[in-house]
Amino acid sequence: MSPLQYQKQLRLQAAQQRMVIDGLDAASAAFSVGYESARQFNREYGRFFGLPPIKHLRTVRASSSLRSLSQLIIETQSEASFRNKKARANDL
Repeated sequence: MSPLQYQKQLRLQAAQQRMVIDGLDAASAAFSVGYESARQFNREYGRFFGLPPIKHLRTVRASSSLRSLSQLIIETQSEASFRNKKARANDL
């Protein structure tokens, strides 16, 4: 993973935490982690997590009644990392 890819991953994870824990909307979370375009953020978020922010948040919030939010975030980030590693392996 390149340094830019790692930075993007950290920014997307930070934005996810701000949306889930702080209740920010996708655009506000995007700007708070350094994105200048909400559209670009939505595109990259969907690629990384497998769903656009709004749909992903609905899924996370629906599941939050069953588990703690922090555990849910960790699991979601792990799943996204696994999908990204698998996609990179398929590219080789």
